[in-house]
Amino acid sequence: LVAFNDKIPKFWLERREELLSFIELPNHQDDSPSCFAIATQGRVMILSSTLKPIAEYRTKMPASSLAPLGSHCVAFCSSSSSCGGGNAKIRYLSCIKESDLGRGIIATMPTTRYGYAPHLLLAIRPDRIVYLSCHKGTRLIEHGENENMFLSPLPTTRPAFLLEPLTANALCQDGGIGADVSDNDTIQLLLRTLLERFGRKTSSFPHAEGEGTGSLGTGITQKVYELLDAFCCRQAAAFLLTGNALDATNSKGEALPPWLPVSVLVKAAGSCGNALRVLSSGDGYLSEYVSSPESAMASNLPQSSHVSAAISMQLAAEALNDGRTIEDVLKLLDFAGSEKSEDMLLQIALVRQQHPDAKV
Repeated sequence: LVAFNDKIPKFWLERREELLSFIELPNHQDDSPSCFAIATQGRVMILSSTLKPIAEYRTKMPASSLAPLGSHCVAFCSSSSSCGGGNAKIRYLSCIKESDLGRGIIATMPTTRYGYAPHLLLAIRPDRIVYLSCHKGTRLIEHGENENMFLSPLPTTRPAFLLEPLTANALCQDGGIGADVSDNDTIQLLLRTLLERFGRKTSSFPHAEGEGTGSLGTGITQKVYELLDAFCCRQAAAFLLTGNALDATNSKGEALPPWLPVSVLVKAAGSCGNALRVLSSGDGYLSEYVSSPESAMASNLPQSSHVSAAISMQLAAEALNDGRTIEDVLKLLDFAGSEKSEDMLLQIALVRQQHPDAKV
């Protein structure tokens, strides 16, 4: 990208690299300049207003298709070959500095049975993607059909779950590119609105106009929790996980989604109460008991050999080492229900009896 004079910023492409697409990302802040996204035959980049590279992803681009997902995120269609064959995917690239967290896959495109079909990404809506697939290769002609005719490609629309790329874009707002945004009120409010519209969906008709689709945690990926954890957004992670605030005591929200590893959900819990709700997920009586043991009916604890008991024992040991409240440690040890946890409970009780003023 060469300017007309020396006062305007320049960005030089690599040798034999051609510019396929150049778009300006939308910006709703008047005092902040817009970023740009460019695509060549070998990479996709996000540039600052001064044409300095912020993010880059090297891939094969069969078509010059870029679709903005916000002021710091762009979607594009990649392929394993420049002609469009192979495994085509709709990907996103954001301005987060950590490359593993700043990029991902939105959807995998279906492959053609014969020949190959390059895809052109036309648009992305809140609940779906719109693309054009142009088939290339051998086509069978039936008897009596004009062999000079050609097939006219029609746009195709498919559902899409955009919580992950939109979360990455939200974490880059208000100058928070690659920084700790736990105390940024603007980003926290944006995350709350985003999680309400694209996150937890528990009703029969899960989305309205301008909202994402999906129900019972569909669209909530492991990377979403990793993003929130990397930027210290504990309140947002707890709300996405249980539908309640981090310090809620008597909540009964189900931990979503149930198919993610328990270790990932427990790490996103952020508190002892939420962690116990994750470990008891699937058992209604046990979930009510750990939420409010004073008023709920007694419930059978998991067996000591169960994975939830082992994780609870590990969390109790970490709580002791971190110096957390003794009430959280006692709840986690009680949930574990193993011989080792019973011995630790007895030792803690004896220490507190002999030294009432001790922290343990």
